[in-house]
Amino acid sequence: MNRMLAIVEREMRKFFRSPALMMVSMIFPLVQLIVLGNAFGGKIRDARVGLVDEDGGTQAIKIREAFDSVRSNMRTFEPVYYTNDKQAMEDVRNGKIQGAVIIPPQYSRRVYEQNQPRIALVVDNSDNFMSSTLEEELTQITNALNNPTVEPRMLQKTVLQIVELYPYIEYMKYLLPGSIALAMFVSVMIGGGMLYIDDKARGVHEGYLVTPQS
Repeated sequence: MNRMLAIVEREMRKFFRSPALMMVSMIFPLVQLIVLGNAFGGKIRDARVGLVDEDGGTQAIKIREAFDSVRSNMRTFEPVYYTNDKQAMEDVRNGKIQGAVIIPPQYSRRVYEQNQPRIALVVDNSDNFMSSTLEEELTQITNALNNPTVEPRMLQKTVLQIVELYPYIEYMKYLLPGSIALAMFVSVMIGGGMLYIDDKARGVHEGYLVTPQS
């Protein structure tokens, strides 16, 4: 048993004395964890969204306050204020910001008159994950703006409250144990294979065969 441990110790020493071999064995699982963990999951944080206020009325101020509330609490996006809608759309097209919300003129007046008030959301639909998240967040903001300012004390409608049994786990954390196992597997395959080829070229295996060991 002691002789087998001596062989294992020798192989481990050879592995840790080769920085290039260690980098090759560890870099692939790390890249997979970072790329897949950010590509297929996670929550969007601090996305840059342009805000063009062409109205300046009280209802437009409510939208600006809602943007500031999202930035302070959930931090899903960070508003970037523009004075020109064409510049905001150009920045979305160039990738400088992830989206732009345009408040048209006479928006507050249309809200008070209940004459189909609308705001525009400009998104880069080539990134479906980002665009769908912004659409969902802006839909929640518009629904909050459409709710009455004074709610009745007694609920008049049945409300469904969803209780999640399991907490939310980010995809990167879910992928971490598998990446650690993959790093061990790759280290054994690449590192062990390279050491085996090196030992075979040096004739070390023939030396093992003549030792007084079963």
